[in-house]
Amino acid sequence: MKIKYPIRLWLSVVGMAAPDEKNANSVAEQRAANVKDMADLFGMGTTASEVKSYVNSRHEADMSGDHGAVVLIDMNPGCPNDCCDGITAPNGETSGLPQMTR
Repeated sequence: MKIKYPIRLWLSVVGMAAPDEKNANSVAEQRAANVKDMADLFGMGTTASEVKSYVNSRHEADMSGDHGAVVLIDMNPGCPNDCCDGITAPNGETSGLPQMTR
């Protein structure tokens, strides 16, 4: 993907923890930071990015099947020819993507 889409618009990393994990907020933050560091190591994080942490509710953790201890990565590749910004649709309306500073 890095070769096919060398331009990246943004990267979002969300670290999650189960509510019964010790120091759940800190654990979620550390998970997100570790994965962001790994993304940077592979050159994926050299774009606009956000790092968030979240502690699941007991119900969310039970429903997820993985006890809520996960990290989500969302990467939006840019146009291969850098011909669009990925934020504005051809009709001029915004696409609904997050507005992040590059």
